[in-house]
Amino acid sequence: MAGSIAARTPPGAWSSDTRRPFRGRRRRAPPRRGSTRPPTCYHVPHMGPLEIVLIIVGISVLVIVHETGHYLAARAFGMRVLRYSIGFGPTLFKYKPKDSPTTFQVAAIPFLAYVQIAGMNPHEDVDPDDPELFPNKSALARIVTIAAGPFANYVAACLIAFFVGITGWPSWAESVLVEPVVVGEVSEGMPAEGVVQSGDVILAVNGEETSNFAALKEATVGHLDEITYTVERDGQVLDLAITPRPPNGWPFLAEGLDTSPVEVAEDGIFEGGPADEAGLQVGDVVVEANGTAVATLKELHDALLTNRGEASSFVVQRGDERVELSFDPGTPPGVVGVAQAHQGGAYGVGEAAKTALVYPWRLTVLQLKGIAKMFRDRDTSQLGGPVAMGKMIGAAAQNGASHYFAVLVLLSVALGMFNLLPFPALDGGRLVFLGYEVITRRRPNERFEAMVHTVGIVFLLGVIVLVTIRDIFG
Repeated sequence: MAGSIAARTPPGAWSSDTRRPFRGRRRRAPPRRGSTRPPTCYHVPHMGPLEIVLIIVGISVLVIVHETGHYLAARAFGMRVLRYSIGFGPTLFKYKPKDSPTTFQVAAIPFLAYVQIAGMNPHEDVDPDDPELFPNKSALARIVTIAAGPFANYVAACLIAFFVGITGWPSWAESVLVEPVVVGEVSEGMPAEGVVQSGDVILAVNGEETSNFAALKEATVGHLDEITYTVERDGQVLDLAITPRPPNGWPFLAEGLDTSPVEVAEDGIFEGGPADEAGLQVGDVVVEANGTAVATLKELHDALLTNRGEASSFVVQRGDERVELSFDPGTPPGVVGVAQAHQGGAYGVGEAAKTALVYPWRLTVLQLKGIAKMFRDRDTSQLGGPVAMGKMIGAAAQNGASHYFAVLVLLSVALGMFNLLPFPALDGGRLVFLGYEVITRRRPNERFEAMVHTVGIVFLLGVIVLVTIRDIFG
């Protein structure tokens, strides 16, 4: 089954530099020099029919590629495929070719897909000696068939990455590729000014190696306390102390951790965003967050950590009255104000082919680290469903073809990696049972395995529904 849960933000969408790969509409004053905006994965400008079509096509292509991998592998090993469905729910269209056992259909819910292979459901009424049944094939054939879906997503990611490489990577996407981390620009008025210099090679953050710019951003995100950059400068290795800060595009003023009082920034409210819908206004002063009195930006940040990924309660001073509000302001990332030296561009055919093979692997490592961080911090704010994926694709489409296809690479890798996780109902969960069979040379109980996968499907569908509701309503 091709799932539809993915990371909300591509690498670099919340960055350590001051460029804005994604932008939303703002109110009143333009952003101050050195500010950054949150990615429009959440709140994007109005989308026209073309963007909506590109969203539907993008997500549909990813799930079709995944299920086609399963289908082709199953047919190659002589398995009978009963149904190839794009979507769940009521059938909108179906077609069964002459002399084919497979019914191809399109269902009402388009963001999931599945291939029904004969014999995978132990409750099917089938001849147990039928050689075309899934369980009657060798363990190798079954393993390859299950793994073929995620593999197809990785192949698609490589092909799209090659196309993007020869036409020109967006700088935010290229941050995964550029090694080593060479500083190109240090933004005026940002924490890195006067500390980091253009030409410095950043080796590590707080002792954690940063092999590329995406790793640097990941190591910096979420820090509001002092961090140590280890850099190489003129043949010397130096440890530099920097204190990141939230971006000015965050709803609240961020001139420093000791900013007081905590006012709403003039450019901090997105039209139609959670803060806007909740009624937050420019000039409001935050005096309480999640039941805790706050007087500085640092106190506000600490109070929000107790409710990350969910709506927080605020009490703001508005003139002579106090107003209670509730919304999710997002987790403020750490911003230091450095930009990578290489700012995107087209590659030659050979270099594009090389990066096309490397890029999906590096994205996988980055996404796995993100999942580990999500569990470690108990923060689900970066988990997105079909709506978040659609907003990512739509925002990218509005920035041009290279952004659109780069996001498809990101999501194709996320879909392949997610389905390989060892969780019931996912391809990775099925591979766990097959691994047990190979190691013990004994098949697990079919009804028990089916029950485990059924529970997994119900759980995943529930998560998708909850995440989708959050993506829509905040």
